Amino acid sequence: MFGAMDRIQELIARLTSEVQQLIRLEIQLAQTEVGDKLKSASRAVAYAAVAGVFAFFSVFGLLIAAIWGVGEVLPIWLAALIVAGGFLLLAGLVGLIAWKRAQRASPPYPDAALEDLRAIPDELKGAL
Repeated sequence: MFGAMDRIQELIARLTSEVQQLIRLEIQLAQTEVGDKLKSASRAVAYAAVAGVFAFFSVFGLLIAAIWGVGEVLPIWLAALIVAGGFLLLAGLVGLIAWKRAQRASPPYPDAALEDLRAIPDELKGAL
């Protein structure tokens, strides 16, 4: 009888130890997952910044070419106003798209780790 009680106590102690280890591993997984997502996001932002700089400087060439092109038909001041208005319209459209996408963006939560943690209570109930 006492041997069975000792065995149960040993199993409970082992279960407690393994649950603690599992929780530590899940926390490590969450930290790693968030870190990886943040590294990926920071690289994307860096590349986007470089692309933005190149695009910014190329806009000047496009502006000059567009103004000269429209200036062949209209006075140069009117051509400059039309081209500037077109670029402002494009800027507003792209800004609206960026705003809508930012609203839909998901925060960098550790999705896989959270799913694993939510499943632990059910697994423990099933094991008992």
